[in-house]
Amino acid sequence: MATLTPAEVTTIQTEIEPIASKRARLLLAMKRLLETIKSSRGYNTDVTEVSFDIRGWQAKSTPETPIIYIIDDTTDIKRHAGSIREHKWIIRLFGVVREMDFIAFEKFISDVEEALKDNNTLFGQCNMMEVIEISTDNQFFSELTGNHLYEIVVEVLFTRKFGEPK
Repeated sequence: MATLTPAEVTTIQTEIEPIASKRARLLLAMKRLLETIKSSRGYNTDVTEVSFDIRGWQAKSTPETPIIYIIDDTTDIKRHAGSIREHKWIIRLFGVVREMDFIAFEKFISDVEEALKDNNTLFGQCNMMEVIEISTDNQFFSELTGNHLYEIVVEVLFTRKFGEPK
């Protein structure tokens, strides 16, 4: 799999650094990272879109997929001595892939895992990020139609001082 070049990392860091909200920086960093999943970079699949707006996913046509939707889920906050807070944030990646056989679909899922693993600090914005669960509809009738739904659950760990957005 292709890892980002130092220049690409710097470009993304420069784009996200001015954002005051830590969570917004993390979401945008994840979006930019997932947008790099392209066959020209050594992946098996070209991701056509990464979006925060899940509305209309059912209407996506074959050329518009695979698509990845980033969904903000729960945040568990642990209080430590002083004002340090440890955040465990669950982010769900949901999407649809059309007219893709089972093997190609599994390669796509692997591409997403690899991209996330290769930059598991989201450009230095978190302590650690990892995939903790993957659900697909492969066990149903998706193989007959070539249409697949998936959900990849990602855990993002970061710390910050209480009351500070950064």
